[in-house]
Amino acid sequence: MKQLVLTGYPLDHSLSPIMQNAALSALGLNQEFHYDLHPLPEDKLNTLVESIRGGTIFGANITIPYKIKIMEHISLAVPFFFIREQGICPLV
Repeated sequence: MKQLVLTGYPLDHSLSPIMQNAALSALGLNQEFHYDLHPLPEDKLNTLVESIRGGTIFGANITIPYKIKIMEHISLAVPFFFIREQGICPLV
């Protein structure tokens, strides 16, 4: 099963897994994907990128203020609008 995550800290208040897993289920994708919280201190963002590159995590939503900080750890093959125009990265 492919893992999708919300990354930031703290995340205890987040309802994202409930909403995202309901959406995945409604789309018939709940057998292929699962969405979960991935609390991570800012100084460990590189481990998130390594997990995505290694295939452990399929993709991640990034919380504020990590949307800017994550850009230090990623390389882009495609100049996405948000990154180019807004200077933030909401998804990895």
